[in-house]
Amino acid sequence: MNSKTIDSITEGLNVDIVAQRGDERAEFKSVVRKVYTDKKYILIDPIRSDDKLVGFNTKSVIKNIIVNKSPLPILFSNVEMTIVKFEGQMYNKVVILGEGTAVNRRENFRVFVGEGITFKFKSQLEESHAILKDISVGGFALVLNNPNDYVANYQVGEALQFVFESRAGTTNVSLKIHGVVVRVAQQDTKIILGCKMSGIPMGLRTYVNEKQRESLANKEL
Repeated sequence: MNSKTIDSITEGLNVDIVAQRGDERAEFKSVVRKVYTDKKYILIDPIRSDDKLVGFNTKSVIKNIIVNKSPLPILFSNVEMTIVKFEGQMYNKVVILGEGTAVNRRENFRVFVGEGITFKFKSQLEESHAILKDISVGGFALVLNNPNDYVANYQVGEALQFVFESRAGTTNVSLKIHGVVVRVAQQDTKIILGCKMSGIPMGLRTYVNEKQRESLANKEL
């Protein structure tokens, strides 16, 4: 993959700020407004959470910026961010000292769910109960506390489906999930199924983003 620098960034490009603390991640969208290549920083539209400006000043939060340009987005890791006022307008200042890398966008940021669901293997009529442990655009994990005989003899490659209804922030979702088992694990009497998503249900990206924001908002940035 080709390396890139701040010189490849131009005003008007859409960017995604990915903030991470431990296993928790949140993604925020913005737009590049000013580029200062000699000073190694850009100004983007201010990031807001719950109508408050987010400065990302806490050192324990890792900040990455993804600049969405053709042919591939550019990822700049471990950038520095602050809130600044310039010519009467508020911005997030992003200091970019190193080189970036052209990447294929990852859409597998997992968010914790911990809610009960009823699912069914496509090859079976009987339904089973499970806890939807976490979910991402790319996949999900199910925890089965009391698997029935068929589930206890699951196989990688089994297709399953369920409807997931929940709420994240102000967003209500009803997602029709279709997946395939790609990993299995036994923990005491529990069975964990790691599954790959078969297609992306409408509303899933919004749900994952809202859960990321909700999780990070509960911590001090």
